[in-house]
Amino acid sequence: QVSWPEARVFCRSIYGDLVKFDDFADFGHLLQYMKASMLTTDYWIGGRFDLDTNAWSWTVDDSPMPLGSPYWAVRHSTSCTPRPPPHTDPYSNPPAALPGATCYRNTQAPTNRQEGWCSALTYEHFYYISDENCQEAKSPLCMLEVEVEDNQPEREPTLNP
Repeated sequence: QVSWPEARVFCRSIYGDLVKFDDFADFGHLLQYMKASMLTTDYWIGGRFDLDTNAWSWTVDDSPMPLGSPYWAVRHSTSCTPRPPPHTDPYSNPPAALPGATCYRNTQAPTNRQEGWCSALTYEHFYYISDENCQEAKSPLCMLEVEVEDNQPEREPTLNP
C-alpha cells in the first residue's frame, strides 16, 4: 500500500494509469466484481482535486469527475447539518443550504475541495468514491490499455491488493 502519487507512478511504470470510469456501467461492473470477490482492501483511483480547474478531475485526461449519486459515498456524521441543494457542476463550490433546510446526519462525498485530496474506493464506504488524504496508504487500482480484435484500445482494470 502506498500514497496516491506513488500509486500513480506504479501504474504508469506498468504502462497504465490509475483507473477512470467513463460511465456508470463501467463503475457498476467494477463494484459487482469487488463485491463478488469479497475484497476488503482500499484502492486509489485516478481522480483528485485540481487547484488549476477548481474541480475534481480524472488525471488521465483532465476531464471532470462526475459528482453526487450514484458514484460518491455517503458518510454518517455525529453533527447535524442542513443539507444543501444537489451539486453537479464540478467547477463550482457547492451551494449553501437554504434557510430553514432540514438537518441531516449524513453528507455525500466529496466534502474536501482543496489540494491534497484524492479519490479512492474504500471498503468502509462499500467501494463508492470517497475523498481521502493523498498521503494515506492504499493499493493502486490500475487500468491498462489492451488491444481488442478491431485494433481499438480498451482499458482493463487490474487489482493489486
